[in-house]
Amino acid sequence: QTNFLLPLQNMIIGTSGSELSIKASAIGEILTPTNVSLKSMGSFGSKPVEPVRIDQDGLFIHRDGVTSLLLRYSGGVEDYSIEKLTELAGHILGTGCRALGVQRQPETYVWHVREDGQVAVLNMEHTAEDISSYGWSRYVSQGLVEDVAVLPEDDEDSVYFITGYSPPKDGTARKSGGIGGRW
Repeated sequence: QTNFLLPLQNMIIGTSGSELSIKASAIGEILTPTNVSLKSMGSFGSKPVEPVRIDQDGLFIHRDGVTSLLLRYSGGVEDYSIEKLTELAGHILGTGCRALGVQRQPETYVWHVREDGQVAVLNMEHTAEDISSYGWSRYVSQGLVEDVAVLPEDDEDSVYFITGYSPPKDGTARKSGGIGGRW
C-alpha cells in the first residue's frame, strides 16, 4: 500500500513496508516512464500520515506510529538515508501520531499531533549538512488536538490546531475551531 509521495531532490514513495527513491537514470535528465531509476532506501514502512518537507529533507512516521523518521539527503551518494529522531525519546509520541506540521520561523519546530490529542514538538537546529541539535517537548491543551496547520507570516509562522472536546452527556459532538497563534 502506498502511503505517501514526497517530492524532494528525488521523488520519495512511502509504502507500508518500504521507502523508495525514484529519479531519472542519468543526472540532469528529466524523469520519464522510460528513464527511471528506482532504489530501495529502507524497509521501515510508513503510517498513512502526510509527511513534511524541511528544505531538501523530509520527515515521516514509521508504520508503528510512534517513531519519527528523517529522510536526509546525502550528496556523496546522491540519495537519501533514514535517521530515527525518536531514538532517545521513544515515549514522546504516546500511542501514535496522526498529523504533522512544520514551523520554520523563528526556529524549526515539527508538530506531531498524537492519537491521544496531545502534541509532541520536535525543535531542530536544521542545516543542509546535518542536524546539529534537536530536542522534544510535549504540548497539552484543554481540548483534544485533532490536526495542525502552519501558516507563514512575515516574521514568524503561526501554528493553528483543530481541537475537539469530549461529547456532552446528551451524546452530541462539538468541534472547536483552532487554538492558534504564535507559539
